[in-house]
Amino acid sequence: MKLATVIAAYNEGENIGPLCERLLQTLRAMPAVHFVLIFVVEGDDGTEQALRQLALDAREIVILRPSKAAGLGAAFRMGFEAIPSDVDLVVTMDADLNHAPEDIPRLVAALETDGADIAIGSRLARGGTSLGVPHWKRALSGGMNLMIQRLFRSGIRDSTSGYRLYRADVIRDLHFSNNGYAFLPELLTLATARGYRATECPITFKYRQFGRSKMFILPTVVSYLRYFASCWRHALHAVAGSASATGDKAGPRGVRDDSSG
Repeated sequence: MKLATVIAAYNEGENIGPLCERLLQTLRAMPAVHFVLIFVVEGDDGTEQALRQLALDAREIVILRPSKAAGLGAAFRMGFEAIPSDVDLVVTMDADLNHAPEDIPRLVAALETDGADIAIGSRLARGGTSLGVPHWKRALSGGMNLMIQRLFRSGIRDSTSGYRLYRADVIRDLHFSNNGYAFLPELLTLATARGYRATECPITFKYRQFGRSKMFILPTVVSYLRYFASCWRHALHAVAGSASATGDKAGPRGVRDDSSG
């Protein structure tokens, strides 16, 4: 089995070394697993230089550098496009150690046990929890997840979690448009629409100890509102198209067909 880990790292110089060390230790301990670590690096705090130094001893590390920062969704899109064709599974996770690399084997087990296409590292599933998260972020995440559940009638509790394991064919099949944080629920919505199945695996989410969060309330809310508006427009177009097709089939209103006598 071959696994790719895709990580977007924006000014994570203090976290990137410990993250790589724990990833390499975890993945090398998994039996019969070959892997590649794909990092999409933005910022100027030395994260890229630290990764290049690590890559001298770990050839599994691949470093990508966008020409300009365009958002979290855009960074992951670039990372997904770089996934080798022989990869079977794809892990996405944060670069700030919010997500424990040691949970990857549990995600693989959940995927296989449940026969799912996506395993979500869930803070909100039974047994999951968050530690040290600011109140406004907890409220924003909870509100967005509740809205997604109501709007899309989703059974997923944590649609905004970035810690996920996908079957690689799912990533190859889906094409998302959002460049911000809302690409996360967009991917799940697209996957569900195509008949893919997701399961949740409880995790302990530990808020970063080093560096600054790149998640700011206004851009995050705007990203989600744009996504919801896009979904609403598509729904209206679908209803209008359906109504038009029904009208064409029924014939013009107010005209009686007397051809039968």
